[in-house]
Amino acid sequence: RLVQQNLWRQAPVTPHLLFGYDGDTVTWPIGRALWLSRNNNNGDEEESAGVCHLLSWLFLWINEEDHLRVVALESSLNHSLDGVLERWQSFMIATQQALAKHGHVFAHHDRFGYLSTCPTNIGTGMRISVRLCLPSLSLDNIVTIARKYHLEVRSEDEQQQTVGSSNHNEKRRVYQVSNQQRWGLAEYEIYAIVTRGVRALLAAEDQVLFPPHTPGL
Repeated sequence: RLVQQNLWRQAPVTPHLLFGYDGDTVTWPIGRALWLSRNNNNGDEEESAGVCHLLSWLFLWINEEDHLRVVALESSLNHSLDGVLERWQSFMIATQQALAKHGHVFAHHDRFGYLSTCPTNIGTGMRISVRLCLPSLSLDNIVTIARKYHLEVRSEDEQQQTVGSSNHNEKRRVYQVSNQQRWGLAEYEIYAIVTRGVRALLAAEDQVLFPPHTPGL
């Protein structure tokens, strides 16, 4: 159920998958934990296909890959991206202050930023992901726009399958859009990149659904 709700990842099939060479999958799932804050959803839940979808939550993955991964999620129907980032940032500031009281800090390099298990997360370590339904936009257009804004697009049904690969099923119309780059960018730059890219994708979808009216035709 946790995997269905995107609250946990699939168990590694073989030791070399999911960066297993660095030992992060050893003794899986022993020593791993999930902390879910239900106070943040204010009882706001919906049920579909037997799966409960929390519309607003904050959860932590402990020793999943890195020592700590903090995830804030909101329903786009009720909240803005700004609200998600503010809640995530507030939690991170409080966590850093609590660690500092005990003489601890997150691993940080003056040049490279925050360090992590996966080299692609070095820097801010922040990934912004937006779930979009694009039923009318062609796959080619989605890929073109995503590349222009340096975004990664993954299908909702198979999140490990990157859109644009040769065996992708074009019938899938729900995608998760996120920033490709985390190294060398500040948090506000990542926010701006994702926001501009999402707006471009939605504008392109609207153009297909509601083409401009041509007088005289």
